[in-house]
Amino acid sequence: MSVKPAMMGQIGAARATHHEVEVLGHTTHYWTYPARGKSKGTLVLLHGYRGAHDGLEPIIGGLEDFDCIAPDLPGYGITEPLDKKHNLATYSEWLGEFLMALKLPVKPAVLGHSFATLVMSHHTSKNDDMGDLIMLNPVAKPGLKGPRRYTSLLTEGIFWAASKLPERGARYIMDHWLLIQVTSSVMCKTRDKELRKWVHGQHHKTLKDYANATVMFECYQASISHSVEEFASAIENRTLMIAGAEDDITSEKQQREVAPLLANSTLAVLPGVGHLTHYETTEEVCILIRDFLSEAKS
Repeated sequence: MSVKPAMMGQIGAARATHHEVEVLGHTTHYWTYPARGKSKGTLVLLHGYRGAHDGLEPIIGGLEDFDCIAPDLPGYGITEPLDKKHNLATYSEWLGEFLMALKLPVKPAVLGHSFATLVMSHHTSKNDDMGDLIMLNPVAKPGLKGPRRYTSLLTEGIFWAASKLPERGARYIMDHWLLIQVTSSVMCKTRDKELRKWVHGQHHKTLKDYANATVMFECYQASISHSVEEFASAIENRTLMIAGAEDDITSEKQQREVAPLLANSTLAVLPGVGHLTHYETTEEVCILIRDFLSEAKS
């Protein structure tokens, strides 16, 4: 029997234990989700732009045979922003320090969604502290070259203007119900009314879960200015790329162009879904992840 993503999220959340660690002079909050029974390995999960750790709990709920670790990235959820510009170089530095602070006995597999695939790519192109990589909806090419490039430019302009306002005014714009609803409606591709309602509810909660307008604008600039393609030639890790055939950020054509540039990658394209594979096709994503990670041990 199929388990709905909302229920999978509840299953994941039930395993969560909160922790804190100092990284780059600030507190990073993260949650561990111990495997039920014998663990098949450790998976670190990184959320995307305007997200927080709990957005990946549906995936965690479907991977009960793995030890999972999910942080709130700096400036998101309840993790403090840093004293540096929130760009890829900063997040890459944070990721390396965070992995070191975990003191894991072996290199973990690392999963990232959307913006986090840029952070992973930047970091692993210069470091050797991660195992297998799983990229959900990778930003394979810059957003300004994606299917909705003009929307990206318009959004950048709105966020830039908002970042110049006092925080209250900035939040009024960026957290406005209509803006979030339109964003969610564009990304959500399912025709299941119950699932759409749940996805919208997730976004109205999570898309407001950031520290301040400066973090939002700096991260958005990074998200549309860089791509996995930029770092692909230096990525040697086994990599699973999971894309949605209807993704508005990076098209299927662009994903297929970039995947061969990675030395050891596998691309899976899921039909009927866009940028929200972790919400709309949770079970399929979990099956792909489990099969991919199992291959490494066979």
